[in-house]
Amino acid sequence: MQKKAIKEEAHSYFKLLPIGLILAIVPIIVFMKNINLDESFAKIWRGQTSEVDFFSYYKMIWFITLTCISIISFFIYISIKKIKLNLQKMFIPLGIYTVLAFLSSSFSEHQEQAFFGFPERYEGFFTIFCYIAVCFICSILISSEFDIKYLSYFLAFSVLILSLTGITQFLGFDFFQSDFGKKLILPKASENLAASLDFRFPKQYIYSTLFNPNYVGGFFAIILSICIVIFISADKLKLKIVSGIFCIFAFINLLGSLSSTGLISMLASGIVILVLMRKNLIKNILPILALLICIIATAFFMNYSSEGKVFNELKIASNLNYSDIKDKFMAFTTPKTYKPTINNTLMLMSVDQNSITKIVDESKMNTSSLLALNDPSSSTPTSGNLTDIKIDRNSLYLYTSDTDALVVGFDPATSKLTFLDTNNKTLEMSVSNKDNTTNVSFIDPKFNSIKILINKTILTIQTMNTTFSVINTEEGFKMVTPAGNVTDIIKAQSFGFQGKENWGSNRGYIWSRSIPLVKDTILLGHGPDTFAMYFPQNDYVAKMKFMESIFTVVDKPHNMYLQIAINTGVFSLLAFLIFIGWYFIHSLKLYFRGIFNQYSASGVACLAAVTSFLVSSLANDSTISVSLTFWIILGVGISCNRLYAKSINSNRPK
Repeated sequence: MQKKAIKEEAHSYFKLLPIGLILAIVPIIVFMKNINLDESFAKIWRGQTSEVDFFSYYKMIWFITLTCISIISFFIYISIKKIKLNLQKMFIPLGIYTVLAFLSSSFSEHQEQAFFGFPERYEGFFTIFCYIAVCFICSILISSEFDIKYLSYFLAFSVLILSLTGITQFLGFDFFQSDFGKKLILPKASENLAASLDFRFPKQYIYSTLFNPNYVGGFFAIILSICIVIFISADKLKLKIVSGIFCIFAFINLLGSLSSTGLISMLASGIVILVLMRKNLIKNILPILALLICIIATAFFMNYSSEGKVFNELKIASNLNYSDIKDKFMAFTTPKTYKPTINNTLMLMSVDQNSITKIVDESKMNTSSLLALNDPSSSTPTSGNLTDIKIDRNSLYLYTSDTDALVVGFDPATSKLTFLDTNNKTLEMSVSNKDNTTNVSFIDPKFNSIKILINKTILTIQTMNTTFSVINTEEGFKMVTPAGNVTDIIKAQSFGFQGKENWGSNRGYIWSRSIPLVKDTILLGHGPDTFAMYFPQNDYVAKMKFMESIFTVVDKPHNMYLQIAINTGVFSLLAFLIFIGWYFIHSLKLYFRGIFNQYSASGVACLAAVTSFLVSSLANDSTISVSLTFWIILGVGISCNRLYAKSINSNRPK
């Protein structure tokens, strides 16, 4: 009998080892990868033909690799054990979701992105398939309390690493900015870049190994939900102490991420815990009060040590914007030079996220014939924002109010520019020349916050709130993107959030422009991770008003449900929701009874974690940094439901 138990335990080590390695290793991976991009990536992204990634690419590679090993070991195990697969009906909608995701990828106009993923995300079909595979494998292979504990050790390892990394970042020591840390995340061939590598996150922000503080908040809301259930249900003092410590660690990272979404999702999972563990709360009232006191004390200590930053930031969390986090917080300090061409006649030499300032090939006109200027004068710029931009062929309207506009006109016959106000009055200007660039500023107080730099056919407009460039073509003025693309300004379709575009870190704007995209993806989506290719990126005026930059690339909708509907289709979203709803309702029915045994605590912990993820997904996207943990926990939760139902049925009197 003892030999049989040892043999069974050995099988358990083997069957779940790859899943355990996914939990333990993949979330903590940070390593540089220089990726060559094709033209479709470059046009939407930043214009360069290569991309440096630290936080997502190798997570994707190792996740897919370990999942493939998991699939192989799964079939070996069920073959050796002669397990007959009895698929639960709830997996039917998940299968439909998988098929629709595959079809969306196969018929996508951007198949490479659809299958492998978009830069910095890498959540294409292969990643989605692996999510579903690990969920399914866990739901089938977990057959005992030992299996659940076995996986929990792997999860605890990664949580410990992530927690300590985050805590030290909050305390002002960023491991990845140390000499040793840089060596760990840079390949040997790139170690010479260590001195110029700078992760420009604000001081005391926690990003851990997950790249975005919002992802940190979502991840640790999941972990805190699990740890609280373990703390409440634990009978042994040692387990209570350890789980309590992990609760504190998770809370520090959750609060230190300054993610209001993470806190809200934790409250939602807390309600689930209160309802389902109501009978256990009274029994554990003293330990719970002790933990609560520790959490409150930790919160005040964090706020004090940050000089009030934590509480103040969370009050204005809806105004924080991480939509273009890499440009703000992570970059090599060495400059980058990109060389996209325009109409085969111009080459842009120095391109950044905000402007294009130099042209080096011959153009159709020269600078000396481009201007018709009055006598130069001097002026001192005053503050003022650009409120609107309009282009009508050879006329560029720059509005500083609803009625005041600086009109830049171009006469093709004489190749000259004119600068007028809305009453067709020529404006007084101050003009200077430097490095083949003409600098124009204006005397009129209504427009003296506007500066125009002219270099051949490129006009770069600089104002207090934005900088952008236009080029004169045969069709008139066109916008020039940092990637070197010549585009028109459009007014994108919108739905809802009128006047509330800045809500939720500008999610109001992103959602209002994303919802109209759904009408084209009812049956099949555009393909996983292709959202950026279809979002109206040239909605420049709205971006100027509601985003951090007029050229901000919106590469995700900041809502997992919109993300699924647009990328893989509305029908796939319905299939996913049916699957999740099936699990959620079944779990509530099982655990609401309050009959506790070895499987119920694990089942409630998984349900609370799933609840947290689903709520945070209302304002966050699915991302490999967090989602792989969610899908594994979901698979564990399904197996817990099966084992719990079997255990209570076997204990019923016949």
